[in-house]
Amino acid sequence: MDTLAPDAIGDEKLRWLYRHWRAKGRERAADEARNDKGSEPDWLLPRRDQIDPLELDPGILPHILLAELVNDDLPSAETGEATARYDARGRQRWRFRLVGTTVAKAAGFDPTWHFLDEALPGAYGDYVLDLYDRLRRFRMPVYSESAYLAPNKSEVIEQATLRLMLPLTGPAETAQRHDSVKPETEKLGPQADAAAAQDLLAPVHFVLSGQVFINHTTEEKRGVLVEGPVDQGLRAFIDGD
Repeated sequence: MDTLAPDAIGDEKLRWLYRHWRAKGRERAADEARNDKGSEPDWLLPRRDQIDPLELDPGILPHILLAELVNDDLPSAETGEATARYDARGRQRWRFRLVGTTVAKAAGFDPTWHFLDEALPGAYGDYVLDLYDRLRRFRMPVYSESAYLAPNKSEVIEQATLRLMLPLTGPAETAQRHDSVKPETEKLGPQADAAAAQDLLAPVHFVLSGQVFINHTTEEKRGVLVEGPVDQGLRAFIDGD
């Protein structure tokens, strides 16, 4: 997976969300320094409780998703029965906590409280899960452009989607909860090494995403509606400021 500069994000609403997330990381670093916890870096991964919907631009709210990493057995939104933190293929699961109205309309239902592997089955779900897993392992923002396959109409490519995914830590008291995945930085260079060293006790527990859609019939497709697998879009880590 390559890296991109933030200005390569293909939608202004998503660029705004990225800048907001970066600002929250600077706020967290400043708060840590004020609490006399020693020498702190200029930036840290933001915490989930720093994201206040009231502070978000109204234009981005319908496009927002918030997903949490499943650390305990939780009831399925589909059946109400307990569902394990790992799916049938051994992948740790994510659950949607918040889904904006534009995203829900594109999906054809409201995925709030659904597990990602329930809400997005098949090859498209595998593609999205891979993005989540990469973000969690490397602790860096992920940007993707791909065809969008609505769960209820997966045989028809109707839209393209631009997706920005931003890692968040949990509250301070949950920073050392059971979490077996260590940050992987060897392929991402000195900047990623420094970022991982900043905050080793705060694994990614939440992902804040912004997702916008481009109609299949417009000329704004950006080349992502292609013949072939759904993962033939641009997938890249976002380099810092």
